[in-house]
Amino acid sequence: RSYCLTSRRVVVEQAFGGGEQQSVSLDRFDTIEIEVLPGQAWYPAGDLIFRNGPVETFRLSGVPRPEAFMHTCLKTRAGFVGVQRAREMGAAV
Repeated sequence: RSYCLTSRRVVVEQAFGGGEQQSVSLDRFDTIEIEVLPGQAWYPAGDLIFRNGPVETFRLSGVPRPEAFMHTCLKTRAGFVGVQRAREMGAAV
């Protein structure tokens, strides 16, 4: 598996060009938690849990350097949601 962050969503892709397995839109979560399972700390890895309020909407398992990817996802989400709000207000095309 590989994980891909686009300007609109987070995607789980099957290895070796197998295509998309699942994804979550950047407006379907507001927080991300990191859960380090037994054995993951050795590899600096962890699971990213995407939440919309208290509801878990998506999970990425075994993400290398999860803190860095979490911050990147949150920054990209902030830009995406900001543009959506501006469009709703008629400020952007």
